[in-house]
Amino acid sequence: MSWLTVITVFLIVPIAELILKDDGSNVPEYLEDGLRSGASFTSMLLLHLPLQYIIVWRFLEAVSKNHYTAPELTGLILSTAISLGGIGITVAHELIHRPQRWLKLAGELLLLPVLYIHFTIEHVRGHHKHVGTHRDPATALYGEHIFGFWFKSVIGSYRSAWELELVRLKKSGKGFFSFSNAMLHYTLTTVIFFGGIYIIYGAAAVFLFLLTAVISFTLLEIVNYIEHYGLERLEREPGRFEKVDIHHSWNSNTYISRYFLFELTRHSDHHMNATREYQILRDIEESPRHPTGYPGMILLALIPPLWRKVMDPLVEKFSVRGK
Repeated sequence: MSWLTVITVFLIVPIAELILKDDGSNVPEYLEDGLRSGASFTSMLLLHLPLQYIIVWRFLEAVSKNHYTAPELTGLILSTAISLGGIGITVAHELIHRPQRWLKLAGELLLLPVLYIHFTIEHVRGHHKHVGTHRDPATALYGEHIFGFWFKSVIGSYRSAWELELVRLKKSGKGFFSFSNAMLHYTLTTVIFFGGIYIIYGAAAVFLFLLTAVISFTLLEIVNYIEHYGLERLEREPGRFEKVDIHHSWNSNTYISRYFLFELTRHSDHHMNATREYQILRDIEESPRHPTGYPGMILLALIPPLWRKVMDPLVEKFSVRGK
């Protein structure tokens, strides 16, 4: 049973998405205002906050009080990572784009267990500004394989978050040790969180949960990889790039990925309208298309020769490389 989530997400869903028809329907424009203010859509996001922490608690209880075989433990770790990284981070991504501070806080709390609270800063203030350029560590350049990209994005995104926060503090006339330094808050909160796990559950549980967290944010980085691979913005002059448009993100209308990932697959519209709520994100017909949904694309990315065989011709078709 510990492998059920893994089998569902990375075997059953990819097969189903190859069989099922895509759903490219959009919400009628006259309904957008009503849906935008619909409390039920935000409530569905917030419901994941207690659910994700229940999953964390159940995982820690399980690994600290039970004896598992290696296959059972591996399945438990991977299944938990899929829940925290596949769903938890996706919900957090939606929340950190909201203007309300309390919703951003909910997003930060979802990112805490996966060691990625700094994503709040880097993604909104860094990635969305520099996407499709060499300045963005979370953009996979043409020909870049997933394993090299992982190191570039993980290290570069963390460094970028610090740089962005220090620039913000300097503009406000505040220093590194200012109480307003969000990165210090994030670091301290993370240390306290994992310190609490150590005190309650012990060193072995901390190690296993750290491993789970790394796998969780690895899922995020693979998603970053597949979302922008090879779609580079033209540099009009040194340091000045063309504006972000629909051609700088990969999209998918596969039914299951769309609804389980809160329309993350409609990524071009998200980058064109970063504060647009997930329930009204639109499919844009001319935008670059993945050949299948996110689970299938994640698996494809883990086999670099096959990834390039499938995706490089599509990059040539949709990006400035083919122009």
